[in-house]
Amino acid sequence: MAGVTALSFLLLLVIIGFFALLVIRLLPVYLENYNVTSALKSVQNEALMESLSNAEIKTRLLRRFEINDVTHVEHQDIRIETEANKRKIIVAYEVREPFLGNVDLVVSFDEQVEIRGR
Repeated sequence: MAGVTALSFLLLLVIIGFFALLVIRLLPVYLENYNVTSALKSVQNEALMESLSNAEIKTRLLRRFEINDVTHVEHQDIRIETEANKRKIIVAYEVREPFLGNVDLVVSFDEQVEIRGR
């Protein structure tokens, strides 16, 4: 690397390290969100789901979250809204991940699916 001074090379390493740390901190959060959306889609496609009560749907969803090691979604983060001929399952949650010192990364998710019938 001709023409690169030691200071500019050090600055380049710091920038690369910063973004590498950012990816290392956020990748597990987004992988967990992928598990949340997968669980929601599987609940949506499950047979006879429209005949279950809201409490039973929440229980099944929380069980899938437990199996898939989803740790940031709590019972109160799951809402089920009923409209005319459909129900909407909404999972809205926030993840706070430590980054550098007293600086945290905060990521908010709002996933939802519809269940027909009932």
